[in-house]
Amino acid sequence: MPVSGALCREWLGPIPDLRYTLFHLMPLQPPTYWDDGHILNAEEQKQRESEREKWRKNWAERVEKLLHEGRNVLMGKGVPAGQISTRIDTVTKGIAQDLLAEIGTNDYQVVVIGKKSFRQAKPFNLGSHANKVMFGVNKTILAIVDSPKARS
Repeated sequence: MPVSGALCREWLGPIPDLRYTLFHLMPLQPPTYWDDGHILNAEEQKQRESEREKWRKNWAERVEKLLHEGRNVLMGKGVPAGQISTRIDTVTKGIAQDLLAEIGTNDYQVVVIGKKSFRQAKPFNLGSHANKVMFGVNKTILAIVDSPKARS
């Protein structure tokens, strides 16, 4: 059963020596940048790379804002800033595979995952990414956060 965001915030608090990592996987690029149906010339390739870089920068800025908000919530609950880290990585193999690799590599004790449409308060559906993580995670507590507005 998904955990509501409000409940999750109520559970947060400082625990000595506990470290928090706010982690986001950024897609490589949107499909609109994949193919034009022809081979790009040097000028078109330069233009395309400029558009991709602008897209990556805008995406990272939006995510950094969300990570900053999350960091502030934790600090507001008394978690020292030195115990909170943030990271944005680019997807390499796939969202679920990369997340499972991150969890396995760093031996996280608790992982809380959200959904892209959290702020729009859309109903929660256990999609393929969450499903793969749920069945692939080992020795880790997994909480899937749902929007409290989505249940109203």
